[in-house]
Amino acid sequence: MNFSKAASNALLAKCRAMFGKRLTPQNFADLMSCRSVGEVAAYLKSNTDYADALSSVNETEVHRGQLENALDKQLFKKYESLCRYELSVGENTADYILLKTELRQLLKFLRLLSAGKPQDYIFSLPSFFAKHTKVDIMRLSQVTTYGEFLSAIELSPFYPLFKQKAPAEGEDFVYSVIDTAAHNYFYENAIKNAEKNYTGSAKKEMLDLLGTRIELNNVLTAYRLKKYFRADTATISAMIYPYHRKIKAAELREMMLAENSREILKKFYNETYYGRNIHQEDLENVYFDNVVRMLVYRCARHYIRSSVNPSTVIMAYLMLSETEISDIVTIIESVRYLLPPSKINELIATNDA
Repeated sequence: MNFSKAASNALLAKCRAMFGKRLTPQNFADLMSCRSVGEVAAYLKSNTDYADALSSVNETEVHRGQLENALDKQLFKKYESLCRYELSVGENTADYILLKTELRQLLKFLRLLSAGKPQDYIFSLPSFFAKHTKVDIMRLSQVTTYGEFLSAIELSPFYPLFKQKAPAEGEDFVYSVIDTAAHNYFYENAIKNAEKNYTGSAKKEMLDLLGTRIELNNVLTAYRLKKYFRADTATISAMIYPYHRKIKAAELREMMLAENSREILKKFYNETYYGRNIHQEDLENVYFDNVVRMLVYRCARHYIRSSVNPSTVIMAYLMLSETEISDIVTIIESVRYLLPPSKINELIATNDA
């Protein structure tokens, strides 16, 4: 991808300035000490860069769904800002952003459909994205079955995948299976795009960012399937994307062959590149899901601070923003169920910034 020196410097500065407005450890500590969803909303409005996104939210009446939707809009606003800027100097990262946004929305809808609440979905994307998607938005807003969902997205690049995963007549679809397959499909294409369109250090960094997320998600998928479903090796193998950079194929195979989830963790921490580079203090009272998110976050944070390649920095920033919003949603849910701050702290990944 060709960037002028001026465009490169401007993009680097823009992303790093946006990253500089992230929540601080003190912000996270304050949020975890809130005693209601309304208090969380009030704090975000008064003390963080989410003020504009929450300007129309009444913290005395807000519920979790409204707050999460406002945070989603903030994330889309960031996507929009970077897409508008990046399209003027190159299209590959913008394509990634747009596809990721579309996938995020389709999966969000399917989660609600799976829960029997499709009417709760409001497809409220920025006008910029609406102009770049082929999903029939109005039709999707009226969907009540998986078949109707397929009809609404038949022009989407994700349609063949969702059609392949359609349930047999009279059966319900399994959201977790579709979610995993959709992300595997997305990252397969993202890897192909990076291999094709980048060279030199930009290619190396993009593959490291994507590879880190893919490899760690593979381990997390194996861990969850073994822990909650006692899945066999064949079942696990069918649910992961076979991509290897820092975790060798043989190492992943050994984890899939493990007798139980504890054995997977033992092999991960003792035998893989990622596990050997985790400090012991990072593991105290922390769920493995959060260890994975923390490692992805730290990889992205490294590149947003050190890379001179605009595409790398944009990708890193998007990963960091998604993780931060995911952590805020976790805090909202935890506060709603009255978890103490010490317990909430075990569930988030970005408060060491």
